[in-house]
Amino acid sequence: MTSVSDRLSRPRAGDESAQSVLDVFETPAARSVLGTLAWALLVLAAFADVFTTVYGLGMGARETNPVGRYLFFGHGIGAAAAFKLIVIGVVAAGSVGVYALERRYVTGPPVWWLYYPALVAPIWMGAAAWNAMQLAGVSG
Repeated sequence: MTSVSDRLSRPRAGDESAQSVLDVFETPAARSVLGTLAWALLVLAAFADVFTTVYGLGMGARETNPVGRYLFFGHGIGAAAAFKLIVIGVVAAGSVGVYALERRYVTGPPVWWLYYPALVAPIWMGAAAWNAMQLAGVSG
């Protein structure tokens, strides 16, 4: 009988019979799909944040983020959207940089550079969710 720690440990090198579930994510097709989903989530989150902010401002809500307040009231919605695009560009540049470093210094398939957009998206999705909750209170 095997113990729990034996079943949860990673397989030893050369043990082809025990494959990790995470090995599926090492395939080029899986990396491509997950990377595309991560980027789509980032763009969707940026849109949701800007949309709920603009809608909320139209409903009488006030912007509490000082950067957002400066952009929306000082320069308009175009400046806020441009700021989101700049952040997306910075994430893209960082992802490409990490990809280049991984290909140069790390052997094996690059995996993590695809998921960096998914690190920023929850922040904007959280802001959009916060805006939506505030709108429910403002309009109701």
